[in-house]
Amino acid sequence: MPFLFERLAPVRTADGRVEAFDEPAAVAAQVQRIVATRTVLQGASEAVVPWGLPNAVELGHHSETALTQYAEQARRLIARHEPRLTELRVSVEPQQDVLNPYLLVVSGTLAAMPCEFSIALAG
Repeated sequence: MPFLFERLAPVRTADGRVEAFDEPAAVAAQVQRIVATRTVLQGASEAVVPWGLPNAVELGHHSETALTQYAEQARRLIARHEPRLTELRVSVEPQQDVLNPYLLVVSGTLAAMPCEFSIALAG
């Protein structure tokens, strides 16, 4: 099920034909938008539409509690704003990169297909 913006701005090939709708790619793009958007007001509940997350750079990368809270906040936002993704799980997974020691992994089931979905986002 394409969102309104996805219906209004279809992807076109080089010869101008409209490409078939790719739901996994659309869900991945929406999840990336949600995670990349920053809150302007203190506390998302003060916003007209609670959208966005605090800046991940301001989190202590070595604070497991802060990272777990961030993942839970991301899970709530994604669950609220991306209904095509069910059985949603968001986890923080360590990696062997000193400059970027964690990945935010969003996984679940695409409701319309149904199939597994997973995307790893650098933290």
